[in-house]
Formats: sequence, structure tokens, C-alpha cells
Amino acid sequence: MRKFFPIIAIVALIALGFLIYSQRDTPPAISTQDSGEERSSESPVENVAQSSVTPAIPAKEEAWNVLSLYLDFAGKRDLEGLRKYAYQLSDSCLKEELRDECNARMDSVTRVGALLKNEDYNIVWSDQKQMILTRESEVLEDKDTLTVSRGKIIFARRSDGALALLYFNPEETWIMQKNPASTTAETKLRLDAFSRDSDEDGITDEFEMCIFPETIIAVGCEETNPQKRDTDGDGWWDGVEIYFREA
Repeated sequence: MRKFFPIIAIVALIALGFLIYSQRDTPPAISTQDSGEERSSESPVENVAQSSVTPAIPAKEEAWNVLSLYLDFAGKRDLEGLRKYAYQLSDSCLKEELRDECNARMDSVTRVGALLKNEDYNIVWSDQKQMILTRESEVLEDKDTLTVSRGKIIFARRSDGALALLYFNPEETWIMQKNPASTTAETKLRLDAFSRDSDEDGITDEFEMCIFPETIIAVGCEETNPQKRDTDGDGWWDGVEIYFREA
């Protein structure tokens, strides 16, 4: 498994979605961004021609049902119910003496989860082990900056085949300051490159190559292949397994 490298914030990144996990099973070794379509497990970069395309409605319905139940139990502070639909639990939710902290985390993810709208998440990337729901990128501009924003919801399957929520972030954001030495078109191209996820594995190309802007501090970054979803061949996509806690 690829080691997770600590990152201190993409500018304005909201990362509350994985504050609550359920105890994870040890992972076994093992765009087309067309609205409403689901790709096979082959990376779109590695094997576009052989990727089968099937209607994503059943997959998305399964995922959204898991998310809805997760948020419902979190809103009720029902930890036992939450365990059924979350892939891992944070330490505070595993220790009875930290239950107040766990409750506060459940309240936080409930508030953030309310920002997720079913109709927005029509891009589905999935295989037999994981699923990512995302939305079309939104480009915003003011006199000083250009911003790309999109949301992401990640699910992983347990060893029994049940789909569980691993991470969500309704507002993943990349911001670039305008530079008088560059045209707006040039800045947009740079921002597009910075936020691009060529292999649709949930992590941007530049992050996979350990290329970071000055606003991000990374420690112990391990490069992965931005043209291959599963660099180490263990069955988990590079942008999924970074959210696994060590057992």
C-alpha cells in the first residue's frame, strides 16, 4: 500500500469527510467524465479502448444510499449504526473516554454532508473494490485569482462486499493568483494542469508526482504513476488508499 503523506491544506480545502470511519478490514492484495456513466476497473489512461461503459444508475444509487444512511446515523450520534456504513472509525470513536470528541466529529460531518447534493454527483468511477462520485469542476474568477472547485465522495468495499463510506469533501479547491506576467489563458492552463486527474483515481497528477504549490507542505511524499490508477498493484487506487489508516 502506498504510504500516506501528510499534507497541510490545499487552499480552502475542507477535509471533514473522513473524520469518522468504521474499523477497516485489511485490504486484500489483489472520462470520460461523461455525466451518468460508470467506467470499468481499467484506468482510462491505460486502456480506454477496452473499458466497458455501463449505466451508472445502480452503482450510484447504492453509493448514495450508503452516504444517506451514514449521515443519518451521524446526525443521531448513533455510533453503532454508523459502523455499518463507514469504512473506518477515528480513534476518538473507538475509545469510550473520547465519546464527546466523537460526538463533535459526527456533528461536523453531518453539517458538511448537508452540502452534498445527489443531482450534482453524476460522474462515477468504480470497480469491484472502490467507487468515487465526483461532480463537474467549476471555474471561478475574480480580479486577483482563478479557482477550480469540485466535490469528491469515496467508497470502499469491505471483504464481505459491502460498500462503505471512506471519505468525502464537497468543496475540494485549487486557487491560483493571477500574475501580471501571464495572460489569463496561461493561468487557466496552469490551473487545469494543477487540478487534472488523468487516470481518474481520486488524486491529481501533480500530487502523484509530488509537485506542490507553495501553499502546501508535504512530508515524506512517495510518487505514484498519474497514468495508472493502482501504481502498486494491490487492487486499491492511488487516490483511495491514501485515506486508509494503518491497522
